[in-house]
Order: sequence, then structure tokens, then C-alpha cells
Amino acid sequence: MILAVIGVENAGMDQPPTIMPLEFVPARQVLAREDAGFSRWLSEHLEFLEPVLGLTAMELVATESPVGSFFLDIRASGVDTQGQTVAVPIENQYGRTDHDHLGKLITYTSQAAATAERVLGVWIVEEARDEHLAAVSFLNEISPARVGWVLAEVRFVPGPGDAYYVQFEPKARPNEVLAAAPRQSSNPAADLAYKEYMDAILERAGAAVLKLGYGPIRPYGHSRRIGLPSGLPAGRATQKCG
Repeated sequence: MILAVIGVENAGMDQPPTIMPLEFVPARQVLAREDAGFSRWLSEHLEFLEPVLGLTAMELVATESPVGSFFLDIRASGVDTQGQTVAVPIENQYGRTDHDHLGKLITYTSQAAATAERVLGVWIVEEARDEHLAAVSFLNEISPARVGWVLAEVRFVPGPGDAYYVQFEPKARPNEVLAAAPRQSSNPAADLAYKEYMDAILERAGAAVLKLGYGPIRPYGHSRRIGLPSGLPAGRATQKCG
């Protein structure tokens, strides 16, 4: 992590350099809207995420991509260290993490895992709560090798003129982002149990939305709450996969 800027204009044998702390500014000061501002900007600069995710050749698939009645901020893809394509659903959030966006992350990643061989669910936030950091770390522990999860904080620093520097700091991610995973799971039964669990989340979440009378999440703001439904097969969720 970069902590300070060191100016060299005064550096010399007798004079120490000028050292100043970095000034982090709220994301809304840089890009006022999370949807039409930050998400749209990030979709055009996915290469900034490559060092954080351990991927290369990241490409945009779609923005505000429909997942059932909901909309995923960014649907992307990348290439891992084995040269294999990874589906990358990205959920963005200003402010501190909350249960609503955690539920969205799980929903979108489970949908991607139903069709893609490898998936990396990504949650970009300004501030990660300890509880949600633990939750994402737990997801990495119980998920099969082909599915990974990343929670990263984004920070902006004023630059020259009206420019800004941006920093993405990973807070939780797989030990090795899908790098050494075999193409076939060594535990097909556990993999199937995980898929059934994720399918149940997607199905029950959709049913809960209809029951509560919520409409679809509309693009560019107007977000509505998604809560994880009760009664899911919790026993399968704790089964060690991979």
C-alpha cells in the first residue's frame, strides 16, 4: 500500500526530501454516481483490476447485465495463469459493505458458475466491514477450486490538475486466484452439492422477490434490497468442496 508521496525537489546531501501523507477522497467526489459514474468508468478500465485479481486480458462482456430480475454491474472475463478463461461478475458499492450487496454477489456468482468452467466473483467497495471480510474468506474456504471470491477496496488520491490516482487493495481473495486448480474437480460430489446450493439461492431469492412484490432492479440507480431467503440447505453450504 502506498502511504505517502516523497518529493525529490528538495532532496540533496544536506536537505531531506519533502514527505507528505496521501489524501484519500470519497469516491463520490471523483465519480458522483456509483452506477453511471464508477461502474461505467471501471468497465472501460478493467486492466486496473488485473494485478488485484491475478488475471490478464480482461474484457468487458456487458454492463447492467440481467440476472433473472436483477442487474449485475459488470460482467467481464479474464485469463488466468494457466491460460484459461475466467468469468468475472463484478458488484460495485460505495460506502461500507452490507448484507444486501453480499447477497447480490452470491446470486450473480452462482449464476455465472452454472455455465462457466471457472468463475471469480468480485466485490469492489470503499470500506470492508470485518464481518463481510470474514464472509468472503469463508466463501473461499468452502467453494470448489473453480470458483473464487475477491473483496477489494477502492481509493482515490488527488493528482495533478483535475486528475486522480486510483488504488485497488484486495482485502480477501483465494490464496492463489484459480491459478493451480485442475480442470476437473477432485471431488465431483462436493462440486455438485455446491452447485445445488447455489442454484437454491438463485431460485429462492427470485421467489422471495416475487413474494415481497419487488420489481426488478433498474439500471443506473434505484437499487432495491435483495435479502438472502431463509430455509436454504445450510448443511450443504458447510461441506468442504474442491
